[in-house]
Amino acid sequence: MESPFTGGKATLVFQEQVFEYRKEKISYINVSYRCEDTGELFAPPALEDFNLLRIYNQYRALHNIPFPDEIVKTRTMYGLSRPMMSKILGFGEHQLSRYENDGEVPSESNGRILAAIQNPAVFAVYLNNAKNQISEKDFEKISSHLSKINMGITDVYKNVVRGKMNGLGELNIRKATQAALCLIDKAGEISAAKFNAMILYADLYAYVKNAKSITGFAYQKNNLQNIEPKNFISFYGELSSNAIFACDENGVMSIASIAKNKTFDELSKQETEILDYVFTDFSKMNEKQIAKKINQDFSNGFDFDAAFSLGEINSFF
Repeated sequence: MESPFTGGKATLVFQEQVFEYRKEKISYINVSYRCEDTGELFAPPALEDFNLLRIYNQYRALHNIPFPDEIVKTRTMYGLSRPMMSKILGFGEHQLSRYENDGEVPSESNGRILAAIQNPAVFAVYLNNAKNQISEKDFEKISSHLSKINMGITDVYKNVVRGKMNGLGELNIRKATQAALCLIDKAGEISAAKFNAMILYADLYAYVKNAKSITGFAYQKNNLQNIEPKNFISFYGELSSNAIFACDENGVMSIASIAKNKTFDELSKQETEILDYVFTDFSKMNEKQIAKKINQDFSNGFDFDAAFSLGEINSFF
């Protein structure tokens, strides 16, 4: 990086800082550059935005305020436009647009509403309360759609909340499954240990790029001292029960022959690119080599107090 002060060399600096946001003190690792000639610190606008994004995401997780992607998915799950959703919830005309597109953090009260209506039964209460504010036709249409929604309850995220234990990732089993499908499909076949190492790298890298992981997995050491997703058995059971992958007696995973429909609609373009990058870089490595790469890439300046809470990185494997 070139220093804007002298045109000389600038190096990355990682500093632990505390930022007060809405009366909440948020600890994070601030990333900036230091001019080697003058010693002055500076951060390009994109880096300043990223530092703020990590603060905002921690605040969201701490107060159970849905992230923009979750707000969009909740609204689309009910088949609603922003104006209709706003009318039902009693929000201002442009509030949802600011939450979804501009990344504005909802107030704690609005955040609680947006979190609560992820449950269709709760949303039904808001819909009934807004019955006089919308047309009879719209009410009947939304009610009919609501009755067909499957809650999709799973044990994969049992006792897991979106927060420091899982890189602030979304707790979305469809998304986690699609991320797994993406890697396994590209590999043709892959051992569970190697898959776990690759998905961990993808989650760490996604946090570095976008201040939140892809899968929302919390990770733990297994009895072989390798890192794997918590609720490991539930996740692989979910994949197996839905006939998404097959696993042989040696623990080698592959896509099941009957898994015809490979959709990745839950993954953003950036998340798909991260998974593509991970596969391309690591397809010829084994899990130990990937572990070494994790140590190399994330041993300097990674904000483990704010994400994943795995302790010292050199103890991963």
